[in-house]
Amino acid sequence: MTEEQVPAIPNDDSDILAAGYAPKLRRSVRAVASWAASFSMMSILMGVFSNYGYMLTKAGVFGIWTWVAVGIGQTLVALVFADLAGRVSLAGAIYNWNTLLANRFVGWVTGFLIFLTYTVASVGISMAAVTPLQTLLGQEFSALDPHLVGGLFFLLCIGINIVGIGFAARINQIAVLLELGALAVFGATLLCAILHQQSPPFTALVTAPFSSWSGFGGFLPAILLGAWTIFGFEASSELSEETLNVKKVVPRNIISSVVFTALAGFVFVTILSLGIFDLEAARAASDPISLITEGRLKVKCNLLRSMQGARDGQTIPAYQRYGTRTD
Repeated sequence: MTEEQVPAIPNDDSDILAAGYAPKLRRSVRAVASWAASFSMMSILMGVFSNYGYMLTKAGVFGIWTWVAVGIGQTLVALVFADLAGRVSLAGAIYNWNTLLANRFVGWVTGFLIFLTYTVASVGISMAAVTPLQTLLGQEFSALDPHLVGGLFFLLCIGINIVGIGFAARINQIAVLLELGALAVFGATLLCAILHQQSPPFTALVTAPFSSWSGFGGFLPAILLGAWTIFGFEASSELSEETLNVKKVVPRNIISSVVFTALAGFVFVTILSLGIFDLEAARAASDPISLITEGRLKVKCNLLRSMQGARDGQTIPAYQRYGTRTD
């Protein structure tokens, strides 16, 4: 039986009918696609690549424990969202939940805030791609280039969604599979290199960079690493009117995607932190993950300059590969 021939479970549409309008969207989103929607909104690789360097500057490698705190807190939030998603299975979930629990004004305010949040987050995601792209291409972008990257990113997303939800779901599932594969291969390879080269510096992970409560305030901003990443897990609920067996699938996917992201993300940032040779150099680097990768795996992350250096028989200095912060 093909996806188009799968009939909607009658109970799926009960909340739509209770809300006073007829179902108009075709239910074709299955459990895997629903889970992928929540996971991809969080995206471990994008969150870590965007904020790992910031965490190092604020808290050193001890900052990985802020990820645990955020993971626990967001799991509790996910339990609430999952319960609401099972009870009110409507698209525009944040708006509808608050409208039914409070009133239309509260629903409108929360709907506007989540729209504003997604708008800012989308810009942040496109800008976060600039640093690894600069490292890969081996040259610093001009002031206009990030805007072009962001513009292409938005046009691509718009085009995918214009084609239809089915196509967008397939693209999203492929992207999630690629990210999971990259996490597993890169993390495992880096961990093997660390264990082979030296005893991992586990003591650094549990040594606080402050000795009193007065220094705790400077440590707190490191929480951005987890807070920026473990967010958007309610995305599967936004597809409630297009999801099969919605009352079981969406709540389960909200919870499982958050738990998986929290656990897998913590393992990943721990491996990265164990791979640091020189903490001060990693803090100063504009792209510390590339610095760690080349230091441990002896792989040049700077694609174009590496090709140029190999052709000319030259070695490219680290400061040219990654740059350093001056602030």
